Amino acid sequence: MNNLNKRFHIIKIFVIVSAIVIASRFFYIQIIKHSYLSNYAKKEYRRKTKEIMPRGNIYDINGNILASSIVKWDVVIMKKDFEYNKKNITSISSILNIPSRELESKIKNGKNYVKIKKYVEKDVYDKIKELKIKGVLLEAHQSREYPASVAREIIGMSNENKGLSNLELTYDKYLRGNIVSEDQIRDSRGNVIKVIEQATNDEPYDIYLTVDERIQSIVEQVAADYYNKLDPEKIIILVEDVKSGNISAMASYPPNYINLTPIEYVYEPGSTFKTVILSAGFNENIIKETDVFNCENGRWQINNRQAITDHEPLGNTVLRDVYAHSSNIGFAKVGLKIGIEKLYPYIKKFGFGSRYTDFRGESGGIVKDFKRYRDVDIITTSYGYGIAVTPLQLINAYTAIANRGVLIKPNLLYKMKRGEEEIGLSKREVIREVITENTAKRVTDMMINVVENGTGIAAQIPGYYIAGKTGTANKLNLKTGKYVKGANVTSFCGFFPATDPQYSMLIIVDNSKKYKFGSQTAAPIFSKIASYIISIKNIKKDRAIDYSKINAPKKQEVMAN
Repeated sequence: MNNLNKRFHIIKIFVIVSAIVIASRFFYIQIIKHSYLSNYAKKEYRRKTKEIMPRGNIYDINGNILASSIVKWDVVIMKKDFEYNKKNITSISSILNIPSRELESKIKNGKNYVKIKKYVEKDVYDKIKELKIKGVLLEAHQSREYPASVAREIIGMSNENKGLSNLELTYDKYLRGNIVSEDQIRDSRGNVIKVIEQATNDEPYDIYLTVDERIQSIVEQVAADYYNKLDPEKIIILVEDVKSGNISAMASYPPNYINLTPIEYVYEPGSTFKTVILSAGFNENIIKETDVFNCENGRWQINNRQAITDHEPLGNTVLRDVYAHSSNIGFAKVGLKIGIEKLYPYIKKFGFGSRYTDFRGESGGIVKDFKRYRDVDIITTSYGYGIAVTPLQLINAYTAIANRGVLIKPNLLYKMKRGEEEIGLSKREVIREVITENTAKRVTDMMINVVENGTGIAAQIPGYYIAGKTGTANKLNLKTGKYVKGANVTSFCGFFPATDPQYSMLIIVDNSKKYKFGSQTAAPIFSKIASYIISIKNIKKDRAIDYSKINAPKKQEVMAN
């Protein structure tokens, strides 16, 4: 009996202890570890997925595609989740065109995360997805494609989900691919039982540039050709539609995909700036075409330390020829006659010192404060030294003259489109009248004379009047503030046809090792590209063709321009 009672008590104690242990475990699981285990269960059977969709496309003004995103996928096997059997191995190897033994070897020798094949196309993606095999992942990757292979410098660089430079960076918030996310419940085999929540942010915009693919292609090809002929550090070319202000082409060679050179490059413009001085003098009725200036036979000692020299010695010369032959001495005297009080407002009104675009790297150039100008500064500014400009500023100033004296805003972005929604549609935006229509006509006539009889002869095109001006300046190192010995920046800026301007164009040749002057380097490039544009745009002639000049070699002027 005693033994029986003893056994009963032992069983009783065991039952009580067991109950306490079980109750404690329940308490631990339900109360103490509830949050942890709940989250663990959610991770095991409830998963969130996220996929970044393609970036927006980029088009030219005519709807030709310049950049698009292609999505491809990596096929990945998670070994811990993968159902390893003959059927699954056979199915995957067949779709991916990988031998079964090779596939098995990859899985066996890999760690938990095994990348089976990279960058598969959409048709393969669909077939793999249809298998619904647990542990098989499809990881999306994007790559930018450039069907036309032009305007790459303007477009810039991007990675899968972020713009890194130039247009891709500036308008990244519009181009960025939308993110599609899903909150899913899966069964033990990894199959999606239910989608609890699906969310997506706004789809990206497609961006249309003002660039014309045909003109851009010509500009890039000619820049590359002349880079080989002239052996410069770089060539920069801009083409602007005179009527609208749209930038039809913009390029530099070698191309820079990190910095947009045509709006960031800063340089002393040399004699192309004389056109601004001329415009100010005409508009203020201080000078006229027949005024005579003493060009000092090619050398003028302005003070004890400084002298100005011209390559071509000239004596007393009328302003028309001072401009055509690009005398620095003559224009130094023109600038002094106008005076900085009258001249400075025109420098600002023509847009120098201004920024026109949303691009982060655009420079405003370097224009001295009015109060810092001395006589020597007026002299040097009058032939394009002591002031630094950007290519975009200079071409837009010439476009103002072509537009009868009205400065308009240059456009590079034509519009952004998402479905039926369009924003930012570019339109002709007048900034201000800089000079009168009569002044603009007089300046244009002077520019035509430069091409007919002066330093711009190499820019001629049979059947068309070309208005333009050459420029040559010693190359300034902006970091040291000193000129680079033996280095020049040469240029030509103008518009055509001069009697009814359609396009303006700027050519810059940075430090050619072959030639020294803009008449030899930039003017021929202008003629070449303008001839192509005239042809593809079917621009009507504005003069009779002088057949006696067609086969005659163009005189390569080597004056100080």
